[in-house]
Amino acid sequence: MQATPERLDYFIFDPKQHDHFVDDFLIKASKAHKHEKRSRDWFYWKFFANPYGDSILACVATKTELVGCVAYGKQPFQIDGEKYEGVLSFETFVDPAFQGRGLFSKLIKFAEEEVKRQGVKIMLNFPNSQSLRGFIKKNWQPLPISAYYLRPRLSFNLLRNFSKIRTPFVPLASNLEVIKDQFPKQFNYKYKASHEPVVTADYINYRFFSFPNAHYLVYNENDTFAVGRLGKRAELTELQILVFNSPELSKKSMRAMLRYFKTQTKADLISYPSSVNSVLRGLLKKLGFIKVPNKANVCYKILDENINPDMNKLELSAINFHTY
Repeated sequence: MQATPERLDYFIFDPKQHDHFVDDFLIKASKAHKHEKRSRDWFYWKFFANPYGDSILACVATKTELVGCVAYGKQPFQIDGEKYEGVLSFETFVDPAFQGRGLFSKLIKFAEEEVKRQGVKIMLNFPNSQSLRGFIKKNWQPLPISAYYLRPRLSFNLLRNFSKIRTPFVPLASNLEVIKDQFPKQFNYKYKASHEPVVTADYINYRFFSFPNAHYLVYNENDTFAVGRLGKRAELTELQILVFNSPELSKKSMRAMLRYFKTQTKADLISYPSSVNSVLRGLLKKLGFIKVPNKANVCYKILDENINPDMNKLELSAINFHTY
């Protein structure tokens, strides 16, 4: 006699109703992405402290456990002077014990229905190669614009460990207590591209100065503000530039920032995860950065048939790719 499959319930996560599933979420997500289990405080920070609004978490569960989730974080877009409501992918997983039953496809559809109901126009996702196929089958469009710019520092350590340069990047432990007061009192982010995600002072504060996530370095001199994330690729030290904001996108301002980060970290590698459309690409090349292969996939979906943005012009930076 064949066992009857467990009943599965699909729902949009509500903190008041579904808090008892948070630990399940954290355990399943950590296994799916092969990282340590995060804390409950991290969960509520990531999904419900974003100044752009609460995240949308489409979940599926049995009576006793959460078995899958597709989640999107709110992220407005600035396109040709117009602001559109949007979302970025914040989480995707299905418990291996429940895979092969169509849960992933149902979650994608269920999440999209709720996103659209909330007035979102643009959806942006960064799936792995396996998940990318599933999104394309659901009428998402591939967007091959990711770029990784790298500047190596010639050193004995780099020469000795060069073969490990493809090792996954692992950020160092948080230093929030050191940097939490370094957010500038005045911060004015000026849009430099015709198509890009909106970045505000509140969002910068939320991402880097409100919760202990990683080891960040802050540069704030001569009207130039930048945030770098320090980590390791095996024995190699790398500093990723996550934010660079300057009224003058000049060689002088970026060189001063790079000099500061180099002095503070002695990093073997300095990188700028971005997109092929970056307004900084010419400047990066002049300062010794080289564009290297990367595995980041990007895809998108437009939910409003009345808008037709040229998404190939979209400019991204590491603050968009790394949503923690």
